[in-house]
Amino acid sequence: MKDIRSLRLSAPTTAPFVADFKGGSEDGFDLEPGWRVAGGKLVGKGHVWATAGSADWTDYSFESKVQVHEGTVHVNVRVNDDGRYFVGVFPEGLS
Repeated sequence: MKDIRSLRLSAPTTAPFVADFKGGSEDGFDLEPGWRVAGGKLVGKGHVWATAGSADWTDYSFESKVQVHEGTVHVNVRVNDDGRYFVGVFPEGLS
């Protein structure tokens, strides 16, 4: 199981997209089955996607708190037709 406690994405010319999940809402996210908001966290299990942001963003900063209980989670920071950039989070560290 994985859980995301907070997420902040921002493009330089737009207001930041901020989600802390404390209100129990996943507003701004497109969640595949396997993700849910529980206990003020976005919680997921399995090989499923939770996406947020805009394809129009070209340069942005990303900040998040992620905890992995088992398995791995990939935090994708840019996805397009050419591929994706991600950080792999494992119980023992990053890849």
